[in-house]
Amino acid sequence: MRCCALCTTVLKILVRMRANPRNISFAELSKVCETYVGFILSTVGSIALFVVMAVMTALLPR
Repeated sequence: MRCCALCTTVLKILVRMRANPRNISFAELSKVCETYVGFILSTVGSIALFVVMAVMTALLPR
């Protein structure tokens, strides 16, 4: 089974995060959060507001 380039990149970042959590850039952390949590609603400097997918699906009309 092949994985997409984004998945491979995120997996490599996760391995590095487990080995040394202090040596991760904000861009790398954002990429991991976008993959597992949701998308970025807004970014100001090094602060990002993420929208959690589960909350969004709960708010959608049925």
